[in-house]
Amino acid sequence: MANVLRHKPEIPERALADAIADLLHLELDIFTPTEALLRQAAEVSYAKRLTFYDAVYVALAQELRATLVSADVPLCAQARGLVPVEPLHAVR
Repeated sequence: MANVLRHKPEIPERALADAIADLLHLELDIFTPTEALLRQAAEVSYAKRLTFYDAVYVALAQELRATLVSADVPLCAQARGLVPVEPLHAVR
């Protein structure tokens, strides 16, 4: 998320710092990728022609048997069939 905000010209440096602080207070689960997860991501990356970065999210959703929620519409389209997908704009 911080990378996306960093590259939006309308987001000043202070707002980015505040957003990062807010993120850290959400008490999110942090997952350290295992070798098995990274191997699965590599398979997904080649099979679906995704960046490795995006494929890690798909592989993690597979491992957790979770729904992939993303604002990235092309990623949602590519991941469909591998994991349940929910575009961010559809989440309430």
